[in-house]
Amino acid sequence: MGSDNGAESSAVKNPLKLNVILHGLYLFDQAEDEIIAYIPDLGTEHQYKAGNWLTETNLEEHADVRLSGVSPNHLTLADVRPEDQDSVKFQGDTDIITGYMLAGRHNFDVGNAIVRPAAKECHCIHATIRLPYPPKPIKSLRRIRITEGSIGGDDSERLVAGHPDLEGSTVQVLTYYFDDENDLRLGDHPWEPALADGYVNLHIFSEPERPPTDDHVRHSFQACIELLAGVDLVLKAPLRAGIPEKTIPGVHEFELQDLVQRQRWLTVLGRGIKEGRDVNTIWDDPTPFFGSGSCCYCMTLKKPLWLGRPGRPGTMGRM
Repeated sequence: MGSDNGAESSAVKNPLKLNVILHGLYLFDQAEDEIIAYIPDLGTEHQYKAGNWLTETNLEEHADVRLSGVSPNHLTLADVRPEDQDSVKFQGDTDIITGYMLAGRHNFDVGNAIVRPAAKECHCIHATIRLPYPPKPIKSLRRIRITEGSIGGDDSERLVAGHPDLEGSTVQVLTYYFDDENDLRLGDHPWEPALADGYVNLHIFSEPERPPTDDHVRHSFQACIELLAGVDLVLKAPLRAGIPEKTIPGVHEFELQDLVQRQRWLTVLGRGIKEGRDVNTIWDDPTPFFGSGSCCYCMTLKKPLWLGRPGRPGTMGRM
């Protein structure tokens, strides 16, 4: 029986936790020893930021940064809950657990496609984020349903048809343990981790600040697909994100909002300050916080298919 937190032994030794919260449009390549998050370049249509909540700074164009300073994983099969077995990443053909992958049931998986070698040279990738596999299951949030009629192209039959429960997610939360916040780094990106109640939250944004048009939604989808070699998919119908979940330890519900929602309540807050009103009362009116401008969800690559190999749970990951 797995522990409730998915990594109980690590939690005892390393009580401090880092939440890496990725908002918006990414192509995740689940490589052998790391998760590579490619941020498609949509020019000025998107914001590309990373840092503490509300004080994120711009990611440099062509930045290639790696998260470091987190504790190594010490997961065993006993730590893995049955519902998370299909998301476990092993080291090669061994039974050593590297960490957790993105769950195929909540993310649009395009299989073993490869990123085009020329994607960086053609300015199709704004930045690259390299993340260790986390010791806790990845939370894929603000999910959207992907119906058969919403996606076309030559590969839609293979990836979408016959899968009525496909989903995409617009927010990913990866949680790590660490010993000292001063050791945390995101490559050379300027970031001073802020520790509060045992948590540090690192936000990374790849999304618009303005409510997106349907054309922008399609453009975002194609920007992601065009990073791949030999994949033909087109978005035929706009997709919208759902209501954000409110059960992430160490993360305030407002931290899960997209940049469009953030702009709305900052506008209300600024107006209240200018008018000399008690700004604490703005939270009593939920109107500015409803609705989502989120148009961008994640795609994943290279999700392996486990068929109950010896020494492992008899699980199967959906391709």
